[in-house]
Formats: sequence, C-alpha cells, structure tokens
Amino acid sequence: MLDKLTKYISFILTLISAMPTIYGFFKNNLMVAYIFLALTIIFFILFIISLTFGHKSILFRRLMFICIKKPYIILERKLTYVCHANNVYSYTKDILLKCTQSGLINYDDKFSWSSNFNTTIKPLVNGQKVMNRTRAQGWENYTIHFERGLRKGETQRTGIILENLVDTNSQALPFISSNIYEPVQKLILRVEFQNNKHVAHAECRIYDNYFSTTPIQTQDITDTISDGILEYSLEYPVKGYRYQLNWEYNK
Repeated sequence: MLDKLTKYISFILTLISAMPTIYGFFKNNLMVAYIFLALTIIFFILFIISLTFGHKSILFRRLMFICIKKPYIILERKLTYVCHANNVYSYTKDILLKCTQSGLINYDDKFSWSSNFNTTIKPLVNGQKVMNRTRAQGWENYTIHFERGLRKGETQRTGIILENLVDTNSQALPFISSNIYEPVQKLILRVEFQNNKHVAHAECRIYDNYFSTTPIQTQDITDTISDGILEYSLEYPVKGYRYQLNWEYNK
C-alpha cells in the first residue's frame, strides 16, 4: 500500500511541475489544449486503475504484454514439478515461443532449486543444445541453442528437463514459481504428487516483484487438486511479477 501511495504522489507531483510548461505551449491553441487535457485525464484514470487492480485486469495485462519488446513472444510457458517417492523430484520447463524477428537462434533462461543438486540439464527438444551453463546468486543460468535460426512468425518449442533431483537432506521447499521477465501469453504451473503424501493445503501467491516476500494476492486452490495434480494457469501474467504455488502436507 505504501509503495502504491508513493507512486500516486510521485505521478501527481510530476504532473503539477509540468503544468507551467504545458500552459505556455498550449495557451494560444485552446482546442489542442482541451484534447491534451482530456487525454491526460484518461491516462491518469488508467494509471490509477493499473496500480490498484492491474494484475486482476486482463485488459491491463494485455497492454503490458504488448509493451514488452523482445525478439520473440512466449505463447505458452509451462512448468511441471513432479514429487516422486523417497525425496526424489523432476522438473520440466516447456516453452512454446513465436519469433518476432528473423534470425533468432538462442533462448536464454534460468532456474533455481531450494535444495543442493548436481544434475545434467537436458534439452526438452531433440537436436537442441544446452550451453553456457553458469551459476550466480543461487540461479542456474543457461542458453538453449536451436538447430537453426528462426524466421519471423515461426513458432518453436523449447525447454529443459531435470531428472533425479535427489533431496537427501529434505531441504527442498514445497513450492514452484515463475518470474515473468518476457512477454508471456499463458503461464501454467503444475505439480504432480506421486509420493503418496496427502496435501492438506495449497495456494497460489502473486508477488509484484521478483524479490518480495509479501504477496499482493493469495488464493486457496486446495480444492482444485485432482488425481494428485495441482495446476494453475493465467493468461498474460504481468512482467516483473512472480507467480507461485505453495503446498503443505498432512503432518
């Protein structure tokens, strides 16, 4: 709330400070001045709505999607986390992208796991290669190299597979999340419980930045679990936000 209030005040002060310049420019052309005033009011209303209800409005999320410039758009970003027996896990990142500039041949991404691991990152698609793997600040960074450069308008499936993630010291935290730093049309977070444990509670948490520890929205989704599968999907997730599924087992 304090962060939003600061943004409101900052915007208003900026507008007030610009008024003398605006008046001097438009004082001899009232028609243009009226049009500018009307557009300013509309923009201000949209600004207030976006700060207050932005992540809930699909219209706002679509506008944010359009504003993000990348040589591609993500048609679908699906993360699947499988909880096997004996503290063994697997993770798949399945991405369908559409090239917006000819010549795209690489896709950069990263992931993090809350337990220690040393495993091979396998490409989801045969013929693609995982390269330039580095670790920094708890993140595993990597580049996926395509078989050839893509043409504008061409779609390409890509992603990674991590198998046999063994959590020997039970350090893995019960959550899966996705930071949104690129234009994504649809986000899917999926958890498969194959460990014979009963989930007592599950919820979706939305954070308005990557590093926040306080969600701006929390939704109980325990009742959506079916046949040991928990899944959440959203169209046009907001850039800069983090979407996360958390769960608790029966004790």
